[in-house]
Amino acid sequence: MSSHTLFLTIGWVATAMGWFLTGVQLRRAWVVSTDGIALATWSTFLFATIFWIWYGVSLGDPVVLWSSLVIFPIQLAVIARIERKGEMKTILSSAAFVFVTCGIPTLVWGWPGGCYGAGVLMMLNRWPQIRTLIKSADVDGVSVASWSMGLVSLFLWAVYYSENNQWAPLLSCVAAALGNLVIVILASWRHQQRRQVRQAESVGPLAS
Repeated sequence: MSSHTLFLTIGWVATAMGWFLTGVQLRRAWVVSTDGIALATWSTFLFATIFWIWYGVSLGDPVVLWSSLVIFPIQLAVIARIERKGEMKTILSSAAFVFVTCGIPTLVWGWPGGCYGAGVLMMLNRWPQIRTLIKSADVDGVSVASWSMGLVSLFLWAVYYSENNQWAPLLSCVAAALGNLVIVILASWRHQQRRQVRQAESVGPLAS
């Protein structure tokens, strides 16, 4: 297997992981709970995906293009599930946020500027989810497995972009991965707290 084929395989594996983990979060939102899922985070994900579709088309890279195309409708479905009346302002704010951090830098400095902006966006985009995890103890809707897989997927994307020394998207992936790591740690802590509370509640009646 040539090195190019290896990098292509890594890219397609990362694409498949992105599709799968986004689907897992959709199922969790519909079947388990929407508690702890931040609309601001997911609507920003959606508009950032549009940026990466645009980037994939411009680059002529089918891996980058399809990695975004396959998750776009799933992200729409997640937003449809968690969006509540009167929250359209949040979605529009997310669109403006993506335009400022990705669109304008791309228009001014080209794709490297847009990708660096996407790195800033992806790190800041994790903040609403991080804040939700810090403030709310009820986070049944947040999947630690999904965010962990996202962390692995971002690592694979960093490896994929390293083939052609595409430093701007590579560093964007690293920035997003750091945010994912914080979310995984906080979500694991909150779920552990939840298990301890439930265990105490189940033991309580027996002890009395």
